[in-house]
Amino acid sequence: MLDRNKTTTPRAFIPDPGPGRLSGRQMPLLRAVPQGSGLLNLPFAPDGTLSLFDLISGKFDENGVWHYEPIKRGIFYKGGHQCRIDIGTYEYNEGDYLYQEDGVRYLLGPAEAVRQGRVLGLDRWAYLQDSIPGELFDECIEALPGREENKAKLCDLCKMIDLNVALSALHKPVEGCDLCRILRRCPRAEDHRLVKARDHIRICSPPNSRNFDSQEEGGVGPGFSKEKREVHPGFPTFFKSGSQSHFRLVNHWLRLCDEGKCGHEAGCAPPSGQFRPTRLLRVSPDSTGREDIIPIIATSPTQEYSYVALSHCWGSQHSGIPPWCTTRANLSSREAETGAEAGIPFDCLPANFRDAILVTRALGKGYLWVDSLCIIQGDEADWKSEASKMADVFRGAYCVVAASSAEDSTRGFLNRIVDETQHDYVLVNSASHGEVYLTTAVDDFAGDVQNAVLNSRAWVFQERALARRTLHFTKHQTYFECGGGVRCETGTYMKYEGKPSLFSDPSFPHSLQLRVDIAKVKLFSEFFETYSSLGITRASDRPIAILALARELAKTLDTKLNHGVFESFLHRGLLWHRKQPEALARIEFGTGRDIEAPPPSWSWMAHKGGIAFAEIQDYFEWDVRVAFSAESVLWAPVGQLRLEAQGKDVGSLWFDDAREDILEGAVQHVVVVGRQVAPEGVDLGDRRKVYVLLVDEGEEGAFKRVGMGMVDCGLVRADDIPGKIM
Repeated sequence: MLDRNKTTTPRAFIPDPGPGRLSGRQMPLLRAVPQGSGLLNLPFAPDGTLSLFDLISGKFDENGVWHYEPIKRGIFYKGGHQCRIDIGTYEYNEGDYLYQEDGVRYLLGPAEAVRQGRVLGLDRWAYLQDSIPGELFDECIEALPGREENKAKLCDLCKMIDLNVALSALHKPVEGCDLCRILRRCPRAEDHRLVKARDHIRICSPPNSRNFDSQEEGGVGPGFSKEKREVHPGFPTFFKSGSQSHFRLVNHWLRLCDEGKCGHEAGCAPPSGQFRPTRLLRVSPDSTGREDIIPIIATSPTQEYSYVALSHCWGSQHSGIPPWCTTRANLSSREAETGAEAGIPFDCLPANFRDAILVTRALGKGYLWVDSLCIIQGDEADWKSEASKMADVFRGAYCVVAASSAEDSTRGFLNRIVDETQHDYVLVNSASHGEVYLTTAVDDFAGDVQNAVLNSRAWVFQERALARRTLHFTKHQTYFECGGGVRCETGTYMKYEGKPSLFSDPSFPHSLQLRVDIAKVKLFSEFFETYSSLGITRASDRPIAILALARELAKTLDTKLNHGVFESFLHRGLLWHRKQPEALARIEFGTGRDIEAPPPSWSWMAHKGGIAFAEIQDYFEWDVRVAFSAESVLWAPVGQLRLEAQGKDVGSLWFDDAREDILEGAVQHVVVVGRQVAPEGVDLGDRRKVYVLLVDEGEEGAFKRVGMGMVDCGLVRADDIPGKIM
């Protein structure tokens, strides 16, 4: 029989600094708050939400910094009246919203919250009016392919269509009507208005309509009327990729950002002279005006360089190092210092690199950083030295050019072909919104960027996270992502308060300091979960491809980093399990550029495959005896778990090798990481849950992790003898 008198003593535990469910508590969440509402200093979680627990368990000091100060009850304003809420017994409605403003806590029902405009839903983008030079509209209209817009064939019902009509109330399509052909894309079963059907069609106004506010310099400026506007000026179709007009729009975006007019007041450009890579490509013409030779330069510590960095897919490497890469053998023939003829012939570069050079020149920049050209391939010493600088390279770039649509270096990203059958448009004089374009060219940032082939690669994950601003060249259009939001080639300007904004944050990861502990946990958990599922050519590169980002996070969190686990959040960082049904395979680390100390078994970095962190559903406290030694070795008391037939649910086990269970009566070594804290006045007894690492004894008395679990504490016999977990 299990001796339950040897369970771990409560004195060995400390409270979790941020109780709450990692994927969102079963409590109402505060939605992200729009600019200008005065609530931007709230401690939002990574997905833009703030749990009820966060709000009721802390306060701001005089400097606006959030501190935890748990309370059991508090005074809230509900419906204009004060009400006392007992946190432990209050029955929460699913749609309740809580927020704090100027020291006053408010509780709103969903209808009241929407009516007061205090909340902004996280399930959709916020579409704002942007600043667009008027002359670009003229260039776009002049270049429109196909029929002239004033000759559109419209049925009688479409000639004065009301954009406020519900999709379910749209008239039956009329054969031969240009607008009916576009409206076929809208699902008639939906009840929202046509003007809101952005997932299916796009509606924008030309510059001469009543929705266009002319500004100085011929633009549509941020000083537009505060009147609610649902249709903003935009382009009915795309510019020719790589054309002068295309690059003028891209330069306009960057100029707005440089001047702090992008929606992020501080601007997103890197401080001048902050960092210089070891090597750069010089893409500006030489003293003779020659542009067909691209030399590699060794940067000088006394000179400043404004450069562009390329983020791209290498593609499959079946025959070693690609011929265009820089190696020790060809470095001297490429370095500018070795002679006037030194360099790489432009025509010998793959399409991605040629396109990146054209973009860099169009932006008025003279230098470009490309990993395979600026890092000596096959030289492990140079590779390790440059890999350690990766965070600074991308954060220090004037902007990052992302070849999102290119599957490998040879594809190129300025060769986009606009399919007129997929990008149809028509100009109509609507009864509700005046003269507007209705077009099939929808803005799909998630599909075009976040789900692009480029962002399925592990190496690119930290590049995007560390970039201050990025130009995404996708198969459909170009997007500009910065701290002010996302600007689309169609003229659409979007802001999203959820996860994507983290990739747009020019201060990331330093802005993480403003978040509460549970928000920090959720952020790095989601980051590592996402990263673990991304593709990588060499499995042994998995710890390295995120090392720069992980180190920056550790620096921001003011904690040590041990193989993907932050010491300040050690217990949370240990509680991960495989995401997929298949087994997690240990990565084999050899010689060469592999990291000097391969990750131990308790690190998610040591395994191939996607992982997920435990969802902490209740309040837990952690065992302080589970700790790192001075040499970063994990030590913990090792106990035993014995499963006996009980006829009831006693917990869950996740084995890394995907075994379904352990035999009845079998004994499994475990490390108790944390245990459930019972609500006041409740005695859980042996039903109190404990989180455990499943470990097997290995060589020389050391243990290795084989999984994790959450079980009733009555099944666990804990020992006080510490074990070494390798």
